[in-house]
Amino acid sequence: MPFDNTPWPPTTKEIEFLKAIGELLREKGWCQSTYSQTEDGSEAGVFDEDASRFCVVGAALRISQKREQEFGYLKPGEVVARLLGFADDCEVYDWNDRLKTKRSVLRKINKSINLLQAKAMADTVT
Repeated sequence: MPFDNTPWPPTTKEIEFLKAIGELLREKGWCQSTYSQTEDGSEAGVFDEDASRFCVVGAALRISQKREQEFGYLKPGEVVARLLGFADDCEVYDWNDRLKTKRSVLRKINKSINLLQAKAMADTVT
């Protein structure tokens, strides 16, 4: 089960970061094999205004930059990997590119958020 080997509990800010990634992917769209794409499927820079679809790590990069006051201190690739239960951002890339649908990505993100919130709540009770 993910998070069993997490050396420290997630912070509320990190959980909010993961939620923001899910929101961006729901609103804008999801892609594979590149950080981001335009509406017509061309590769785009993750910070470009015309970027309309993102892989999970691309979404993390975009969120950390666009909402820098909230999340600027986070290392996006490392944080998203840890929060989703992967060893590093390379595993996130591989996982993202193996999936078939945006729905699969969002399901994993939502499941991770629920597990992280439960873990954080349990840690505050203990």
